[in-house]
Amino acid sequence: MSSEPIFTLANLKEKLQAIQALGWVPNARPRNDGGVGNTLEDLLGVKENNLRIPDYGEYELKAQRRETNSLITLFHCEPTTPRRVVAAKLLPFWGWKHQKIVGALSFRQTISSTRYTDRGFTVVVDRANQEVRIHFDMQMIDPRHGEWRSQIFSLPSDEVSLLRPAWTFHKLEQVITRKLGNVIIVTADTRRSSGREEFLYMEARLLQKPTLDRFLNAIERDIILVDFDARTGHNHGTKFRIRQGNWEILYEEQLKLL
Repeated sequence: MSSEPIFTLANLKEKLQAIQALGWVPNARPRNDGGVGNTLEDLLGVKENNLRIPDYGEYELKAQRRETNSLITLFHCEPTTPRRVVAAKLLPFWGWKHQKIVGALSFRQTISSTRYTDRGFTVVVDRANQEVRIHFDMQMIDPRHGEWRSQIFSLPSDEVSLLRPAWTFHKLEQVITRKLGNVIIVTADTRRSSGREEFLYMEARLLQKPTLDRFLNAIERDIILVDFDARTGHNHGTKFRIRQGNWEILYEEQLKLL
């Protein structure tokens, strides 16, 4: 039987207010990028980033630093088409030399809709064809990647022209509903004291009813980006990531908890 605590909205608000009243608390995971969330989980007494609230369901608990624009993962989702494109295409044919592992290839790109990466990739929201896809333009490759550019030139022309990793709107809407349907986002101020990072948890909102249209608008505004992270022997997964401080724009309903 699970020992995870079950919260009502009322006692969750009380718990968050009590955490706020603690003032500045030290980062419980100083070597972990997710320290702000891990520390909050410890203070709430939960082991995972989910909260069970009777009559409301299960909520994802997300915490963010107020002053940063760093990216936080919304969910993992491999392209709908072509199937297994990362392992079958992007890594073996489009990958480049791994910086640290001899003989290994890497395909790591964080891709925006408002500009091209230095390797010529951008994200396109294609409303006519009901898909979000990755577009490649060889002319946008940075000159310092000349060796890799020659590698791409050596590929069959149809390999280049037909490479269109894409997610259907239908698939994305399914994932958004399943993964982002109920979220509690907590915002913390940060400071360093005696060489340690500390958090002051200041705001908390319960977010409900995310919509596909809001999600697509966020991609077009460079608020949500696509992140590939694969190397020989391991695909860390393709992620949709959001700039911190922008969660609210995905949702139709919000309830302030703190």
